[in-house]
Amino acid sequence: MKTTIESPSRATVYRMIGELDDYTVMAERHGIKAANKYYRISGKGIRTTYPLERVEIDHTPLDVMVLDERTGLVIGRPYLTCLLDSHTRMPLAVSIGFEPPSELSVVRALKQAIWGKDDLIKNVPDIKGEWPAFGIPALLVCDNGLEFHSAHLRRICGELNIELMFCPKHEPNYKGRVERFLGTLNGQVSQRIRGTTFSNIRERGDYNSISEATITLLELQNIIYFWIVDIYLQTVHGTLGTTPYQQWIKNIQRVPAILPKDRDQFNLICAKQYDRSMSHEGIHFKRLTYNSESLRMLRILYGNRAKVQIRVDPENIEKIWVYDQGNDVFIEVPCTDGEYAKNLTLLQQEMVLKERLEQQKIVEEETVNSLREAKIKLNEKLKSLSSSKGIKKRSQAVRIGDINTFNIEAVPLKKINKKSPRFLLDKIPDFKLLGDKEEDNE
Repeated sequence: MKTTIESPSRATVYRMIGELDDYTVMAERHGIKAANKYYRISGKGIRTTYPLERVEIDHTPLDVMVLDERTGLVIGRPYLTCLLDSHTRMPLAVSIGFEPPSELSVVRALKQAIWGKDDLIKNVPDIKGEWPAFGIPALLVCDNGLEFHSAHLRRICGELNIELMFCPKHEPNYKGRVERFLGTLNGQVSQRIRGTTFSNIRERGDYNSISEATITLLELQNIIYFWIVDIYLQTVHGTLGTTPYQQWIKNIQRVPAILPKDRDQFNLICAKQYDRSMSHEGIHFKRLTYNSESLRMLRILYGNRAKVQIRVDPENIEKIWVYDQGNDVFIEVPCTDGEYAKNLTLLQQEMVLKERLEQQKIVEEETVNSLREAKIKLNEKLKSLSSSKGIKKRSQAVRIGDINTFNIEAVPLKKINKKSPRFLLDKIPDFKLLGDKEEDNE
């Protein structure tokens, strides 16, 4: 005999739910994470006693579309990496560009944070104030992104005596101060410029961010630096009871910031480390050769094929540093083709090598093996990308940057007939501000 169970009435279900506690109801409806967040215990928060004791780092895409200053075409939303001092709410670094969150963008921002900002803002129009932030953090708080777990960053922090702290997963409040600062920056700057993407789709509505875009990356950077120096730093912070500028000045005199010995030592610490073997030709790295009399002396001391530790600045590979373990020093060794490598970045050289490989598949001639030819061809492709229809391609071209081809003669390649596009736009229209929005003190 089959037994049937009657479904409870709607009123019965509501009554049963009403007998449950609010936490259980929220957990069932929205998940345990949402319930825990809503019913969390709020205390006085993280306490610090001096500047640079605790520094938070985070990335965000800026809520505005920007133009290529050469072509006038939209190249997308740039990324911003920020380091914020917890004790004073002083932004130590605000690095803006098209490098997505990565090891490179983190190290670039860390270098900006530790060194002074005078050179950074000296050419920004209309700035009247100063940005006195600098120094090595004692603790760097970050999330669990892959870029923060890199061996490169861990070594840099070790040599600078910076302790790395990783936030527990799904606990953004551990670096809530930098996240609130980034929200304030986007709200008071990015979302008030024509071409804004707003904070969400609902708020954007039918607004066409791409067709409305009028600002270049440099103009946006200058506006953000102006806002930081002359507005944010001079605005009383609700929690501090004073301005971030005054909080920094007062406390940094009490506990002075620590700096690296000098700029050269700092650049060496931030360079990327590799292992390579020496030979009579020198040291090979990314198909470039580095050699000098000092390197020859190392070969005499340690052997012609000895393995050594080298360091390379990803932003400029025209020289490397080679570790002399006997004297516990690094020696500087230049590229044997200095003209080719001048101001060349590691990313650019990797793209040149990729282009060289592609050209070898098309033209089987010895001349195609030349890095110079590949460099020129890549430059032409980057110019073409700058004017392509796709925003992602234009953004990629800006990220790679201009490649120096000074005094390099191109050898014509067979079956390659594409020419670099002509840039027709000479002037970018000035940006316009949208209506004011409510300010966020955090």
